Amino acid sequence: MSRKREERAQLIRRSLRAAEELDGVPLLDDAGLWLLTSTASSPSNPVALARALTWGELPSRQELARLLGARQVVRVDVENVSRWHKAVTGLERRRDIRRLIREGVPALRQLTLEGIREGIAAAHVRLERLTSTFESAESAAKCRGAEPSEPLDVETLVAALPARLHALADWRPGPLQLLLDAGSGADRALLEFASTASEGSAANLAAVLLGKRHGSMARDQGRQGGPPESLPGALRPAYQFGRSGGWVSPAFVALALDARTSLDELPGRVPESVAGRLSLVAERVAILYGPDATLEVLRSLTMRWQESEAWAGRSRREISRLKRLVRAAESMSPITLRSALEERVVGAVRTLPRLRSSKAQVLTQLFKEWVDVIALEPRSIGSQRLRQVAFRSLAGGATAAMTAMAKAWLEAPTKTDESLEEIERARLALSLTHPGMALAAPVWSSAERIGNLRFVAGSLDKSKLQALWPQIVALGEEDLVRLPLGFLQSASAYLVSRAVELGVAEQAADLERSVLERYLGTVTVLQEMQLQSLARQRWFVELFERGGAPAAALTLALLTSFRRREGTDRRLASLHALGRGFKSHGPLLERALEAWNTTTVQAPPPELALLAEALEMSVEPLERYLHFKRLAGHGESFSKELLELLSLDRKEESEIAYLEARLAAADLSQENRTAIELRLLTLKDPESQRGRRRKAIRRARNRFDRALALYRSQSLERTLTDVYCRLLSSLLGEKVPREAMRPGMRESLQLLSSDNRNWHLFVELLRDEVRGRPLQDRAANREWLARAERAGLNSDMWVRGLRATVEVDGASIEFASERDPFEILKMGSYFDTCLSLEGESEILAASVVVNALDINKQVIYGRLPDGTVVARKLIGATAAGQLAGYNTYVSYNREPIAAALTGLLENFASECGLRLSDTATPEVLHDGYWYDDGNELWSEFAEPSQLDGE
Repeated sequence: MSRKREERAQLIRRSLRAAEELDGVPLLDDAGLWLLTSTASSPSNPVALARALTWGELPSRQELARLLGARQVVRVDVENVSRWHKAVTGLERRRDIRRLIREGVPALRQLTLEGIREGIAAAHVRLERLTSTFESAESAAKCRGAEPSEPLDVETLVAALPARLHALADWRPGPLQLLLDAGSGADRALLEFASTASEGSAANLAAVLLGKRHGSMARDQGRQGGPPESLPGALRPAYQFGRSGGWVSPAFVALALDARTSLDELPGRVPESVAGRLSLVAERVAILYGPDATLEVLRSLTMRWQESEAWAGRSRREISRLKRLVRAAESMSPITLRSALEERVVGAVRTLPRLRSSKAQVLTQLFKEWVDVIALEPRSIGSQRLRQVAFRSLAGGATAAMTAMAKAWLEAPTKTDESLEEIERARLALSLTHPGMALAAPVWSSAERIGNLRFVAGSLDKSKLQALWPQIVALGEEDLVRLPLGFLQSASAYLVSRAVELGVAEQAADLERSVLERYLGTVTVLQEMQLQSLARQRWFVELFERGGAPAAALTLALLTSFRRREGTDRRLASLHALGRGFKSHGPLLERALEAWNTTTVQAPPPELALLAEALEMSVEPLERYLHFKRLAGHGESFSKELLELLSLDRKEESEIAYLEARLAAADLSQENRTAIELRLLTLKDPESQRGRRRKAIRRARNRFDRALALYRSQSLERTLTDVYCRLLSSLLGEKVPREAMRPGMRESLQLLSSDNRNWHLFVELLRDEVRGRPLQDRAANREWLARAERAGLNSDMWVRGLRATVEVDGASIEFASERDPFEILKMGSYFDTCLSLEGESEILAASVVVNALDINKQVIYGRLPDGTVVARKLIGATAAGQLAGYNTYVSYNREPIAAALTGLLENFASECGLRLSDTATPEVLHDGYWYDDGNELWSEFAEPSQLDGE
């Protein structure tokens, strides 16, 4: 009995497999009708499939099967149709499937009754369609091979409709167009076929064709009319649709109506030049993936024409947004920034006044980037023309120039840089990535951008893609290309959505999930403070990578401290400096850090294995210890304290032997004898021995952990120093020893970037510091000091500089002229000004090199007793005996601290033989760029008698 049940179950399973073959795509070619079985729900190569579907001729059936992921290609003939019919009808007649599943027969164990029933019902529908397609294949083959000189009779054309509807084929021109062009006899044949056809979609197709014929005649003759009275009521919507004269393929309309797909949102009219091509694509996609997927494809392909007017309005709104941003940036008005692009626009406009040239070019680049990223409709106006328009309007400021460019751009006609066919194929490939999903790209996207969107879409599953797609299509081109797909695939949709929205997906990909939420929370805070650019910098992300996830408040405090305190996490600052200052030498840094992070033991000590066993750990941590110790410059050996653990047993054995020898001595007192015996008992007791060993191991491991952390830190410091020395040696053409790397030198090396106008001066400064050459020995400085002395300058006092300590509201502040050039270079970093080494403007930051080299300029710092910088002021002397002062930066309590500093500078000027001046401009002694942000009036704090009367 059990064997019979298994045989029946095996028969059911074979029938189900045969029925599953029907889930495929019929294909009609010169060799007959074929079925591409079990095609994939999504193509593996949507680009190639899109190319195949948009060409006039389809590829070979083998190639098409490969593109569709079909398991096999089966000829549709009498034998196979009979086999499929037998399998499906046999399944429908069986009454034992429920019982066999309930009994758990092995052949059906993985199946459910509901799943089997659904499969049988679907197979029945597919079999009906395939049967009607097979029965009409002979007539359809005649239509495919017909010559214009050999017209076919109407009956043959009508009989070919099921195959024309359900099978992929190259129709030249095919029965549809031939029926539309046929004589009046076609009406009777179509009406009869529509009324008698057993398959609903074929009947709908006949009704649509009949409606198109009647609609065409009515328009030609100027008459109105309705459907024939004998046409079944269920087919009248199809007839009316055909009569309305829509551009979409009648085959697609018939399939959509049969599937009850709403055609209310079907795209309207499109240009005649593309209607035929889009109609062909629509019916082919409908055969492959169904009417719903086709509707999404048509929405995407016709978006250009359906939304052209709406998109023109969007272009005007986005251009107005750009003008508002520029106006707010120029007037320093507050404005909420919604993206990294808007942040770049505001930042560039605010630094525009400091540029001496290329302002029109900067504005033009901003405008073009805005148009490209927002994906506005392309216009027939080039960058050169926009730059000319901006240049002519610059006298009115950045807002006027941007307004003029916007006007010129909006007035220019739209254009298409690429062929419509190329863009259509790109859009079709995007839609085919996940057929049926709404994956339309913005209207005026280029084929390249659509391709990038498709690549991202193909990497994500449907549910996650559905949640993230609106954010993905809104990304700029650079952000889109750099999306970390591994992060998008592995992280939750919620976290990915937040990271993409904040513009930090690339940075978030490097973080552990345990700290990711806190990182994103911190970035949100930074965004509210309009400091979100910090979140994308590598050193900021490393705050989270190292040692866990600091809370938002702590992170912001670290950032503030990083700017204003010398000692805060210098290694992070060094890495930041290397990353920015030596962009072209990135591989050198990468190799050095890789070598630092890759454990290598050149000469393993003989105690390695024994010590690992004694410490009850693997050898890997001990090898890391040796590796970092060697890199830190201490050699590859274990400390005496660690090795003590290996001699523990020997020491105890030696002590036991010694004590036992003492017991044998005749002169030993009873008291000492008792003490020695107790000690021996303790030494020999197994439990006591285990306790002492556990304690020794614990003590040794604590020492090991502390030493490993210390050597790791020291070795990283030494590794970075070696990288700097190698880079500086290459730069200066002379060997730079480690001892030459002074505090502050690393951070300053950010000025070696390619945008540094004072690159040559900075190299000279580095060479002087390495060689120990004093500032006064530079020729330009000697010449200025000589001229200034002749005008009455006390050069010794000036070179010695200001140094005084004052009490301000109970706080002791030391003001002093800074003589360390690398501290001078950080004058912008301490107060986050435009001269900051960490800022966006590398051009302005380079200006600090002149302040460090020119002897007629001094940077005065005010420091608390713990070294915290709380005030900074730049002063400059002229050879004519005047002293200019620039903006006083104070971190707190500005008025009293600035007044105290001004009083000290009054006395200093008097001692140097200088007069305070509100208009003087010190010379630039070295040939380089110097940023003059305007004098600060001494009169704000100084006594009038101290001012120069010029």
